[in-house]
Amino acid sequence: MPAANVSVSPFLKPLSPRDTPDVHFEDSPMCLPLSSSSSKRVSCDTISTSQFFTPRESPIVSPRSATPTASTTDSADDADVPTQPTAAPTSSAIVVAPKQPLFSFTDRPDLLPTEAVLRRIRDALAAKKEAAVAEFLRHAKGMNGWIDCGTIKGARVQRREFHDGLPPMIRGTVNFGSKFTPWDFLDFLRDWDAKKATDDQFGQGACLCQFDYYTNVVWVVFKRVMMFEPRDFIQALYTHVVAPGTVAQVAVSTDDYPEPSGLPKRKAVRAKMILAGFLCESLPDGTMDVTLLAQVELKVKVPNAVISRMPFFLEQPAGLVKARKYMEKNGVKRKTNRPTDYSGK
Repeated sequence: MPAANVSVSPFLKPLSPRDTPDVHFEDSPMCLPLSSSSSKRVSCDTISTSQFFTPRESPIVSPRSATPTASTTDSADDADVPTQPTAAPTSSAIVVAPKQPLFSFTDRPDLLPTEAVLRRIRDALAAKKEAAVAEFLRHAKGMNGWIDCGTIKGARVQRREFHDGLPPMIRGTVNFGSKFTPWDFLDFLRDWDAKKATDDQFGQGACLCQFDYYTNVVWVVFKRVMMFEPRDFIQALYTHVVAPGTVAQVAVSTDDYPEPSGLPKRKAVRAKMILAGFLCESLPDGTMDVTLLAQVELKVKVPNAVISRMPFFLEQPAGLVKARKYMEKNGVKRKTNRPTDYSGK
């Protein structure tokens, strides 16, 4: 049949809002419920553009209709009947991109707030990230005010005291050799089993919401130390690529995430993580330095000058030595959403 007689089927029409199927994500660690009234549930791992069309409106021509069949009659009227197009859809075909999930992971899907609340949390954390990272780098790299405490259990340790009522700050550095990248260390930090095996003070932890690899909200509990009751925190974790080969993970307490009512019953005091984190730096000799920085309001009736000299405070950076030995022995559980550009090396 001549090309002039080929026309596009009237059934290939654009979607209208009325025709759009009600699609939302599943309650799973990788998906978010977008509607409580809908009974149709689609995993965010399996959504494709074909799910945004009804069968009648699918823009893909079926193999059966794409190939003209021989006419069974010689009627002249049959020759004028338009047939389905034989070519693939042209550039005018409608393409609907799948809706992106609001977050990528959670250890506790049962504790997630509503979608609207999650969006507000995400926006609030994003607005505070730049200032938190800048403050962390200022203390992690600065020299003024630091008191050298020497090498304690394999870590080069320094402390800093403040005279405005703020708690002391601890800083320590350990070299991890040439075997690991900053991304390896950050994946180690996100492995709760590895954290428990290398930190004697660590009790338990849960990722409440990971919006993406660079922004997380976590809940962590630390065990009783000396006369202090257990402490727990709800923290915002920010990952930031400072430069090629240098990556920082910054932790600060956050009030933007609502208190989850389903957290385990505990006898823990809610402490405040004023500023903490890790700075991973690839050095010219091919090795990597990891620096720990921490400033915590423990909410105890002990003078800050006394806390800054307590063993549990000064020995915190020594946990990096345990972390290096653990990684050398057990390797790293690579996270599936680790950045693929490897700009951390």
